[in-house]
Amino acid sequence: MEHRIESDLNVSKQETERLYALLANAGYQIGQFVIVRFWAPWCSSCRANEVTVKSVLNQKADICTAFKVNVDREPELTRHLNVQYLPELIIFDREGKAHHLTGEVTEQVMLSHVS
Repeated sequence: MEHRIESDLNVSKQETERLYALLANAGYQIGQFVIVRFWAPWCSSCRANEVTVKSVLNQKADICTAFKVNVDREPELTRHLNVQYLPELIIFDREGKAHHLTGEVTEQVMLSHVS
């Protein structure tokens, strides 16, 4: 299942804490891999990554959760997490370390980050 992080929350200067609060409210559990997919409706490459993310989630549902962030609706979060290009994925490993992947990402590359 892919959760959406949208703009109905107040933006604060503690964006990282906000992101983790959103993750926790959406069912994130410590020890899971988290894929945060930054996208925009006008980005055609973002749609290609959507298929790959869904495939990885189907294979790794027991250890992986995904979130979708619309950069047009969440500009502060996007800037805070230093997202500069689309599509971009940030994969948080089980220790919370962030791995940034930019552009169309293959299933093989994505799986290597969530295994």
